[in-house]
Amino acid sequence: METLSKHGPAFLSPDEFKIRLCRHLSGYYNFLGKSLILGCSRVFWTYHKTKLSDAGVGFNRIRVAKGALVTLADAMLNPKSSVEKLLRRLNNHNRMPAPIAASGMQDWAASRTIRGCR
Repeated sequence: METLSKHGPAFLSPDEFKIRLCRHLSGYYNFLGKSLILGCSRVFWTYHKTKLSDAGVGFNRIRVAKGALVTLADAMLNPKSSVEKLLRRLNNHNRMPAPIAASGMQDWAASRTIRGCR
């Protein structure tokens, strides 16, 4: 988002920039809507609100809610896919991470905190 908003106007025509920004924001808000359903942490939301503000597009709660509805509708209309995703998620969640060097462990722990989702 930051790269697009910062450098897009220099390399894209105004119409191309507007189209790309709208598409990117749409996908981004779908991701945030899914994150709302997954119960992401306050740190997660603070990070994304700040990044959207820094990019000059602001944060829109209605678009997050719309993204959550899109995620729920997709889950209801594609139950087989939804169950497969849930099983993969549970399988990945239950796996123990590979051993990491002491300095790498701090990086891994920090990445889990910033991500902030279960």
